[in-house]
Amino acid sequence: MTELIEPYHVGVGVFSDEYSAATACTEVLETAQPDPQRAAFYTELFALYKQAQRGLAVVNHALSRLPVMPVTAAKGGL
Repeated sequence: MTELIEPYHVGVGVFSDEYSAATACTEVLETAQPDPQRAAFYTELFALYKQAQRGLAVVNHALSRLPVMPVTAAKGGL
């Protein structure tokens, strides 16, 4: 592996482009394959998350318009 590659190494011609610099300085040790069951689960979960975000958009925008209240310590501690 080469020494640390700085952005200017591409600019001054040490490497022809960023891809060449990255290829010269890295090595793929292993490749991970997705688990189809987990992928399906997270696809469904993400769809529910997007649905929740759409449903809460009006509430979130209303909350963001509220004034910021200063944080003060309660009398007598916690």
